Amino acid sequence: MELLQKLTLYDLLGYTIPGILLLWLCNVNGLFTKLTQMKDDGSAYWWLVFIIGYIIGIVITEIIEIFIKLIVWLFDIFKLDIYYWDYLTKVYGISEEELKGALGEAKGVDIGKYNSAGEILKKYRSCIYSDIQTDEKYSRLHNYASAELLYKNMTVVFIAAVLMELVNGPQAEVSIYIIGTLFIALRFVKFSERKTGYAACWFIQKYFHPDKS
Repeated sequence: MELLQKLTLYDLLGYTIPGILLLWLCNVNGLFTKLTQMKDDGSAYWWLVFIIGYIIGIVITEIIEIFIKLIVWLFDIFKLDIYYWDYLTKVYGISEEELKGALGEAKGVDIGKYNSAGEILKKYRSCIYSDIQTDEKYSRLHNYASAELLYKNMTVVFIAAVLMELVNGPQAEVSIYIIGTLFIALRFVKFSERKTGYAACWFIQKYFHPDKS
């Protein structure tokens, strides 16, 4: 039941709300209006709105993942990605020794060939996150992941709002939407960093400094 509640909140915030907002914003062929119009018996198809919103939210997420992979690929070509990961390890006080020790204890991984904590975190961030997110003691990580997903998908909603304003003729609201896009995108980056940073810190705490956990 507890897992179901987490998934429900995760889906509602991260997928459904941005999906419904995009459905309302675009309203292709008046779909949103038709679904929410009152019927003769006084009811409306809100349940269908939520289902379609959830599906749209998933599509948004998949599209963003493609763009993120493209950005990561470009950063990797120009060797810019390691600066980000080194920056992240410095912000959260994550040392190379601690990461190597924790990964050695937890996964038995030999990572002597990596030269910095940033390189290690970049390589093993997925397995670190998957380990920690299943540990109930560090359940706050779900909050960071939910916030990251919500702000990531809401960034697309705001971008769509900007594009629609530009297509329909620039209005005064377009500047508000642009500012909103930048703000939401920065929040996405912030919570993405928090999710990765705290996951690494708690992973180290769990395996390298178990006496502090």
